[in-house]
Amino acid sequence: MRAHQKTPAIDNVRQKGERFFGACRPSDGPRLASSAIAWIRVFFLVVTVAAVTLVAASCDNPFAGSSSSSSPVHHEQPVEAATRDAALTAAEAELGSPYEWGGRGPEVFDCSGLITWAYKQAVGTDEIFVAENELRVDATMSDLYRHHTDLVGFDDAKPGDIVFISEENPDGSDDDHPITHGGVFIEAESATEFTFLNASSYYDEVVIDTWSTEDQIRGQWFVGIGRLLIHKDAAHTSNHESRNASNAHAPTGPAAGLDGLGKRVL
Repeated sequence: MRAHQKTPAIDNVRQKGERFFGACRPSDGPRLASSAIAWIRVFFLVVTVAAVTLVAASCDNPFAGSSSSSSPVHHEQPVEAATRDAALTAAEAELGSPYEWGGRGPEVFDCSGLITWAYKQAVGTDEIFVAENELRVDATMSDLYRHHTDLVGFDDAKPGDIVFISEENPDGSDDDHPITHGGVFIEAESATEFTFLNASSYYDEVVIDTWSTEDQIRGQWFVGIGRLLIHKDAAHTSNHESRNASNAHAPTGPAAGLDGLGKRVL
C-alpha cells in the first residue's frame, strides 16, 4: 500500500487555520468546549437583558406600540329630556306628511325614517348612531330596538321615547320578535293605552295613534318602549333652534282627516 501523502493545498489550509485559531491538540478538547459554553451563556444573557429592557420601556410608555392614526372608540349614551322633547316637536311638525316605504325625510317618511329624521333635527347633526365603532346616519326599526335604545318600563316612558311594535304576539315572552313598526311616544292615556306619533302605512301618512299595551291592533302588538342611544359627542351638540327653524314648511293647522291634536278621527 502506498503511504498517504499530504498535499500542499491541505497543508496550506491547516497552517492558516492554526494561525487564526491556534494549533489544536487532543488535550485541548475540554478547554474549547468549556469556552464555547461560556460564550453561549454570554449570548443568551445579552439577549435576555435586551428583551427585559424593551418590555420595561413599553410599560413606562402607555403609548408605546400605538399610532396616532388609531381609530377613536365611539360610545353611545341615552338622550336627555331636552333632546327627546325637541325630537317630538320635530316629528309633530310633520303630521300629515306622506308615508313612503324607505322614506327618510324631509318630504316623505316611513316609521323608522320619521324617528331618525326627527332626532337628527333635534341633535343638529346626522351622524348620531354608532355601529361596529363607526358613526352611522341611519337605522332601521330593528336596529333601533336591538342596538340603539335602552328599554324602559311603560310607567317610566317619557315623551320622545321610541315605541316598538311587532306583527308577532310577544305574549309576555322574552323571545326575539321582529320589529315591524314604531313611532315616537307622546303620553300614557291609561294604565294600558298610550298615544304615539308615527308614519303609518295604514293611513298612508304621519299621524298620532292611540295604542294598547295588551290588545292586538290591526294585526300588530306592542313590544316595548326604548330610550334612544346616540353618539356621545352628538349628545352634547346644542343646535336645536337652528334645526327646528327648518320646519317652517310644516302644516300650521290640523291636517286633513285629523283632529286638532293631529289624532286620527276614527
